[in-house]
Amino acid sequence: MLILRDYQQDLVSKTFTAWSCGIRKVLLQLSTGGGKTIIFAAIASEFVAQGEGVLVVAHREELILQASEKLTAVTRVQPGIIKAGYKPTDSLIQVASIQTLFRRQTYPIAKLVIIDWSLD
Repeated sequence: MLILRDYQQDLVSKTFTAWSCGIRKVLLQLSTGGGKTIIFAAIASEFVAQGEGVLVVAHREELILQASEKLTAVTRVQPGIIKAGYKPTDSLIQVASIQTLFRRQTYPIAKLVIIDWSLD
């Protein structure tokens, strides 16, 4: 069972509130170790529970694998990985390399798109 810290739950709630008010693009920013991956996994689980697709885009393999692990733990759905060297799947959740998406120019159907970016 996933238990978010108070500030994490607050960000999840504020995200859904923004969407319900018609804001389509939401940016969440936290310091290193703040739990960004857990937060977006919690948000993604709401979409998956409703049968909606989720696409997570990252630029480094480390972020792709970390996102995949957390999403699996939270949603109990094994994400597909869109990256060279990985076999495609038809999972509702896809974690993709931005480079591979750009090269292939084919995109999974997703109601929620999450960009997981690191500046280090």
